[in-house]
Amino acid sequence: MTGLGRSRPFHGGQAVLAGMACLAVASQALAQGQDTTPTERNVLVIAELLARVYDNYNQVYFDRRLGYPENERHDRREIRIDRVGGPDSMLLAYREFADGDYSRLTRAGALALSADNEREAARMEIWSRPVEGLDPMDTGAGVDGRPEEAAECVVYWTREAAQFRGKAQGDCPAWAPESVLAEQQMWLTAPGGPDHPGGAYELHAARLMRCFIDVPGVSGGRDEEYTRYDNLQIHDRGGSVRITHTDGRQLGLRLSNVDWPLNNYDDAFTRDVLVLYALEYIGDETRSHGYIFTEPHAERIGINLYWMMAYCYSESNTEIRPFM
Repeated sequence: MTGLGRSRPFHGGQAVLAGMACLAVASQALAQGQDTTPTERNVLVIAELLARVYDNYNQVYFDRRLGYPENERHDRREIRIDRVGGPDSMLLAYREFADGDYSRLTRAGALALSADNEREAARMEIWSRPVEGLDPMDTGAGVDGRPEEAAECVVYWTREAAQFRGKAQGDCPAWAPESVLAEQQMWLTAPGGPDHPGGAYELHAARLMRCFIDVPGVSGGRDEEYTRYDNLQIHDRGGSVRITHTDGRQLGLRLSNVDWPLNNYDDAFTRDVLVLYALEYIGDETRSHGYIFTEPHAERIGINLYWMMAYCYSESNTEIRPFM
């Protein structure tokens, strides 16, 4: 019979064995030749770690607090590295800024990562380019593809305990002779010059946040007019932003995720904090009207001085999904 009538007997054991055999064959087919080298895996991790914002604001602040001589204090450096060509691209563009000033673009260029299995190291080719005429805030730094000319220099990265160590081959003005890259920091012995007397530049990986400033800082549900300055982009490793209020005052914010290199009390261990400063710029002076601090991984932080209020966040209240 056909259709919904009598059918052939179902032999369960045979079907199960047949299914297991098929799965085994399929698994073997997928497994063949799939293993990569450790170096090829490391290249993927290095690309993820590099493609961020790095800033040594924390080091600059504590150089002064620790009383280092002037000639041993580090200059402020911010390095922004972006992927070019998509989220999985091994081509990156870099920009370096001085003193936290985005109008002071000091270096720019391209980085290309690949695996050198013979050396058992990740190979990073480096090209620099003139900064004249570049838009400092162009995330691609004018890089739209792999440069055709030979790289200026090469850095080889090797894996160590929870970090990678990079060593440049020969003279490499665009990068440090030796560098260390880890989950939250990148240390450069000498970005673009001789070794600094104070040692390596210690740059922290930054987290990008958005902020708004309200003037005045209305609270308590009062029906009172205020002006909001919204969508202010900032990062939490010394990033700052300023606005000009309608009355001409220049107000601003700074976010600092403090990585304490010392304890600020005897017999007590000082824990890291995220700090939000409320600032006013008067001529060449930067005046702090107060600050608030919380856990370093907090996703939002705010301050209300009543005459102004500020709020910074990783995710906006208009974007987050409701929850109990």
